[in-house]
Amino acid sequence: MDSRIAVAAVLTAIGMTTQVSARSATDTGAATPPASELPLQQAAPVDTIPVQGPPADEPGAASGRQSRLIEEVIVTSQKREENLRDVPISISAFTADTLEAKGVTTVKDLTQITPGLQYDEVASFSTIFLRGVGTDAFIPTADASVATYIDGIYYPSSNSLAQDLGSLERIEVLKGPQGTLFGRNSTGGAISIITRKPSFTPEFTTRLTLGNFNEQQARVFVTGPVSDTVAASSSIIRNTADSYYSLTADSPLQSLVGTRNLGVQTKLLWKPVDDFDLLLNATKVQLRAAGTSLFRANEDVKPLGYILGVRPDTGNPYEVALSAEPFNFTNNNVGSLEANYRPAWFDVKLLASYQQISSDSQNDYDGSPVDLVTFRSSNLFSKVFTSEIQLISNNDGWMADKLKWIVGGYFIKSRAGFDPVDVVVGNNTIPRLGDISAPVISQLGLPLVQQVLDQANAILGPTQGLLGTIAGIPIPPGAIGVPNGTAVRISAYMDTLSPSIFAQSTYNFTEQLALTLGGRYQTEKRTLVQSNAGVLNTDGSYTSLFVFPEDSGSSHNFSPKVTLDYKPYEGSLIYLTYAKGFRSGTFNCVNILKAPEFVKPETTTSYELGTKTDFFDRRLRVSAAVFQNQIQDLQVQFVSILSGGIVSLENAAKATISGADFDVQWAITPSLVATAGGAYLHGRFDSYPDGRGYNPITGIYQSGFDFSGNTTVRTPEFSGSAGLSYTIDMSGGPLEIAADTYYNSGFYYDNQNTTQQPAYQIYGARASYLYEPWNLRLTAAVRNITNQSYYLYRLVGDFDTGDTLAAPRNYGLSVDWTF
Repeated sequence: MDSRIAVAAVLTAIGMTTQVSARSATDTGAATPPASELPLQQAAPVDTIPVQGPPADEPGAASGRQSRLIEEVIVTSQKREENLRDVPISISAFTADTLEAKGVTTVKDLTQITPGLQYDEVASFSTIFLRGVGTDAFIPTADASVATYIDGIYYPSSNSLAQDLGSLERIEVLKGPQGTLFGRNSTGGAISIITRKPSFTPEFTTRLTLGNFNEQQARVFVTGPVSDTVAASSSIIRNTADSYYSLTADSPLQSLVGTRNLGVQTKLLWKPVDDFDLLLNATKVQLRAAGTSLFRANEDVKPLGYILGVRPDTGNPYEVALSAEPFNFTNNNVGSLEANYRPAWFDVKLLASYQQISSDSQNDYDGSPVDLVTFRSSNLFSKVFTSEIQLISNNDGWMADKLKWIVGGYFIKSRAGFDPVDVVVGNNTIPRLGDISAPVISQLGLPLVQQVLDQANAILGPTQGLLGTIAGIPIPPGAIGVPNGTAVRISAYMDTLSPSIFAQSTYNFTEQLALTLGGRYQTEKRTLVQSNAGVLNTDGSYTSLFVFPEDSGSSHNFSPKVTLDYKPYEGSLIYLTYAKGFRSGTFNCVNILKAPEFVKPETTTSYELGTKTDFFDRRLRVSAAVFQNQIQDLQVQFVSILSGGIVSLENAAKATISGADFDVQWAITPSLVATAGGAYLHGRFDSYPDGRGYNPITGIYQSGFDFSGNTTVRTPEFSGSAGLSYTIDMSGGPLEIAADTYYNSGFYYDNQNTTQQPAYQIYGARASYLYEPWNLRLTAAVRNITNQSYYLYRLVGDFDTGDTLAAPRNYGLSVDWTF
């Protein structure tokens, strides 16, 4: 049976309901399985509001065990505590306990349980797409389109994974533009991660995990009182694993970098009186892995790559032969504070943070054993200061029964860039026709070989070779013909200064009808402080070529929001929303030949009609929405060493992404729960003239393409998941057995629509037993049971298309103990 039909059949069979969650009071010892980077951790147990189950004489009722999936959740998506079912926003919300029950082990795994979400990684940068809106840019001067917040603090750097550390309370994924309350760079939505505050009740939790690929993960979390008014918590995490890739017998490398992560987080809570508290946080994380810096040339080798010696790799897809060792080393240091004061009539919240993030990385651009081009960065950095004030209405304020409101101000100041990035050239020549071997000419054909050489030399110049331009740099006298290993060195960084003010209010005309109006006004100035390029010679000396002058770009924006919601009866909500979002403009800093140009800001206008409805005494819960996102000046990325910019952004004039998504949860019995979710997307570039791509015949870089009508990247026509969980009352505690599947119809990785992720489907299963007398949980899990091959990332380059595969079948055993 076709896998898509199979998933559709499962979705039809189990109905439609939403995935909502909070920790179950029946299970206080559960903990989330560890992440491949840093694990999501469990929050403290809280009371739940259980969904009414079947009568005692129905099948399954006798067990008396309620599934951890049957729970209510309180969210803060509108900066106040509200029941998820009452919020007129499309949200997928999960607690740590629910994530463990669903088999989610990293933030990236949210893709498999959140309709419309694509959460991937390129090098050390997160690439997040929500309902088709996102960016795959992997440079520190480019902003994400889906904002990430941790405990109310905005994390602008997409190469920061500090949010994976901490005692997790819940994760909220907000879909659609969130410009009013979450500000800049939330055109696709926002991911809000809420971690647990220190407790005055002592608690100690430890978790140990062993898995294949020599996976070893350990975590310790402790919290408790320091005095009558002060409580503290601390987390220490260490994760190690070998790469699931291996080297071929003839590989020039001797080994591959595995995962080596270490994190420490400390929080201090001061609560001198009931109406005031102050929370301090310090986090330090060190991440070491190859990630998607490791990619191999697949069967799609371009003529230029073939001429220079790259050959299609048709062997074991998890074996590589590279000329340079791929790695990512990231250091995150974050300090933050949160102060809450609750006088009469309204609450006051102050937030501030300082974030310092740096990364070193290297990757073999051609993904082959041929020494052509290597990208090496020794300091991708980001330094960020943020502050925010919120005034929030409370239940004792004026017209509290009718009116809810929030007003505030936000400020961000940052410096980000790279100092430096080296483009190391191994083979420094484009061969003449007479130097090309007969087998190569026979394979490609003489006319194509001649055409490739003509086009390459037209860009590079007949005497300068690859070094000569990476792309067209006029190499100084004496540099032409220098030994292999010479590098083009680029240094650039950019300052950002952006204040904003915002307000939002909800007026309840009746108990059933409410109107929400909101808006945010912001100004922003981005200054290109430094941009230069030169040649790093093999003897270590540096020859300066270009020093570009300081430049700046300014913008201002107003992002409104209007929502009308109606509750026709208890347990049902219908809402209609109009909203706009704003993504910051930036500079193309990875430029060599010309001064970096300013890339215009991106704006999104969204229309959404949604519903949240409960049936059968809340046993069946449905959330669904239809939407359209109209995007102006969509920022898209292109990579080519022959383009003069290497990694650069450009604006696609207009794109439209329409679709529908749904979430389903059906409590068949209190112990048997079925879940499902899916998203249908249709994304097109309405106007995208003068795009950059690769000649379809020669494979050489070329500008002037018209991509109007092409499909937007990372926009699968359909993606969906389905799962079943059964809880059995055993001697000593509950045994939970669960299985799930995720299907993706495939999508394009490039704007030219030449490189695809084919359709794929993966399956997972797990069993978890809680021995309640000891509060000890054992969990066994297996992921990708059928060993499905699919990609984490694909990069279209000058020589070939490189790809990184997701992990094959992997399994592990975890032990959690809380006391």
